[in-house]
Formats: sequence, C-alpha cells, structure tokens
Amino acid sequence: MRIQTRLRQNWKLCHSLLENNRNQISALNYSLLIRLARISSIIMLIIGAIFGGLFRHYSSLPAYFLCTVLSFLVTGCKNRTFVKKNPLAILYFLMGIYFLATIYTTVIMTPQVRATVSIALFCITPILIIDEPWRLDLFVVCFYILHTAADFAFKPVNIAFTDAVNCLCSALVGIYTGNITLLSRLSEKELLRHCEEDKVTDVLTGVGNRRRLFERLAILETTESQKPAAALMIDIDGFKTYNDSLGHAAGDQCLRLLGSLMLSIEKASHFPVAFYRYGGDEFAVFVYGCSRIEADEFAVSLQKSASGIAVSGQNLTISIGLSYAGGQLIANYEKLIESADQQLYRAKALGHSQLCSAEYE
Repeated sequence: MRIQTRLRQNWKLCHSLLENNRNQISALNYSLLIRLARISSIIMLIIGAIFGGLFRHYSSLPAYFLCTVLSFLVTGCKNRTFVKKNPLAILYFLMGIYFLATIYTTVIMTPQVRATVSIALFCITPILIIDEPWRLDLFVVCFYILHTAADFAFKPVNIAFTDAVNCLCSALVGIYTGNITLLSRLSEKELLRHCEEDKVTDVLTGVGNRRRLFERLAILETTESQKPAAALMIDIDGFKTYNDSLGHAAGDQCLRLLGSLMLSIEKASHFPVAFYRYGGDEFAVFVYGCSRIEADEFAVSLQKSASGIAVSGQNLTISIGLSYAGGQLIANYEKLIESADQQLYRAKALGHSQLCSAEYE
C-alpha cells in the first residue's frame, strides 16, 4: 500500500512538472529523437553489413534495413513541422520498431541464441524517453509480454525461461531507474523555468517586467507571431501623492493588489491579454484578437475593476491611453506603445480615471 501511494505521488508530481514545462520537454524529446535516429542509422547500417557481408545471415537483413531506412528518414525530415510537433509519438514509434526488429532477429531468426540486445533496450527505453511515467512503464511492460510470448513460442523452454528472467530484471531496473531519472530531469527543468521566469517577472506585481516586454516586442516583429490588436498604457492617478501621504509600504501594497488584478484578468479574459510593468506606476498592455469596440470596453472594464482596490481607505483610479492597430504587422512595435503613451498623456491632462483611444497610424 505504501509503495502504491508513493508511486501515485511520483506520477502526479511528474504529470505536474510535465504540464509546467511542456514546450521545453517537447524540445528535449525532439533533440533526443534526432540523436537517436542519427546514431541508430549508423549502427544498424554497420550491423547489417557485418551480418550480411561476413556471416551471410541474409534472413536478418530486412529488419536491419527497415530500422536503417526509418532512422535515416527521421534524420532527413528533422526540419519538417510534423517531426518538430510530434517528437514524443515518433520516439515511441521508433523504439517500437527497434523492439520488433530485435524480436525478429534474436527470437524468430535465431531461436538458439539467448537475448542480448533486448536486455539493453529494456534498460535504455525508460531512461531515454521523457513522458508520463505510467505510459512509459506500460510501453515497456507490453513489449516485455510480447518478447516473452515470442520466446516461448520459438525458443527451447530452458532458453525462453532464461530470457524471460533476464529481460524481466532488465525491465524492472529500467523502469525503476527511468522513473528516478525522469523525476530528476523534470525537477531540473522546473528549476530552470523558475530561474528564467524570475528574470522576466516583476517581483512586486507578478506581471511581466520591462525585459519581458522588449523580448515580446522582438518576437512580434517576426512574421509568424500573433499580432496585438491594441496596446494600452496605464498610469495610477496621483501615485506620487498617494505614496508620499500614505508611505511607500502602502504604495507597494497598491502595486501588488493591482498586479494581482492584472494576473486574474490575464487568466479570465476571453481574448488573450498580456500585462507588463513599464516602470514605476506605469503598465503596458497588449490585447489580442479584439475589435476596436471590444478594446475600448476592455479598458473601461479595467478601470472599473481597478477602482475596487482600496488601500488605507483610499480607492485606486487609473488613466489609460489606447492605440488600436487591428492586428496589422507593424515594423516597430515600440511605436505602437509610444502611440498608446501619447493617448495616456491626453487622458492624464483631462483628470483622473480618464480613457483616451485612437487608431494607430
């Protein structure tokens, strides 16, 4: 019971870490796939040449030929979108082919020979692939059952029994070591993610900092990225007076509460929204996939939500400048922010809790 509980806890933890680092894990599996295919194509080619040229063992050549072709094919198609988007599925497919080729060559074609390559595969597979532990373990168990069934069908009982025991030990060691290694690798990725996240996250408010904003600006200038429909600049009304009269601790509390509101809006908004602390009490916002009317309504809703924040008995008000671009490609997205900033200056000149918006030209 204790082992089952710990196993479920490890699987649950691995699942959480996999979800948190999905893109990084996919990139790592892609890297592993290409390396595996490259080295396997060379090894299979050499082994096939040895068996066919030196030992005249032609019956095993189809299996080595299939593995070589598939490995070369994966290597040759490494830049294709399908391979980049589905490295995990291709890894499973390739390892499955290697297992089947091993069963064919070492069980069916050479029934008098004890398992050797199979033992290595049972050890390596759980360590190589990065995926949900239960799915990876199930993959190994299924091929163990298939391998053992083929052993008893084609080999003498004494050899089949020896293979079953040796492969079982290898599979158990592989699964155990693979689970430990997987958790370690995922924990390392999570730590790196947090470190990278800290670099681009404003400590006080929790939203993206100016560094993240400028990284986003660079990405926006590439043709394949989604373009923001509108940029907003936000300023807290009378923040300096607020800070001086109530103290910096109250000012920090005000920024923290506003940051929490912005993070909740990012999660709840029906169209993508990204907030960034531009500096001091100013924030920049990108809103995606909305019309001009929706952008204005979003700004008004944001002002209304912010007015519900009260610190030391005083309610917060914000002024907003909005520049609507409609998702068009812009050569320099800093200009879009500057346009929103100009609208913010107009709003500030009108008083507190004002909104000024314009089409970006």
